[in-house]
Amino acid sequence: MHWLTSTHTRRWTTTHDRPGPGHIYQGRFRSVPVQTGISLSRLLRYVERNALEGDLVKRAEEWPWCSAHQRMAAVDAPALLPQPFLPEPLWREHLNAPTRDADIGTAIRRNLPIGDEAWVKMVREPTQPARRPGRPPV
Repeated sequence: MHWLTSTHTRRWTTTHDRPGPGHIYQGRFRSVPVQTGISLSRLLRYVERNALEGDLVKRAEEWPWCSAHQRMAAVDAPALLPQPFLPEPLWREHLNAPTRDADIGTAIRRNLPIGDEAWVKMVREPTQPARRPGRPPV
């Protein structure tokens, strides 16, 4: 991913005659395990609400670069898999309703699995020990 984002950034800045500092991708690539079902639904909602949370649009599907817009505006683009959680009208209302999914953002920033406690413990134990954030004790 580092090679891909670095190469794309260099080519984009050259093509658009934008020499100098600046970034296209904010932060590094993150990949965390996610439990299927409600946890995956919450994660998808968190991602599709980014523009709404940033006060860039009034409704999530208005942001032209997200899958919610592509699904709900019938945009001619590569086909998306069917959204398995709710029918489109219910998903639209669920997507735009107020939420408290800050724990998902924290899990992504800390590279923690996203799911219920038992699943997270099962996934986390073989890969990484649970430890407190910060410097280890001496």
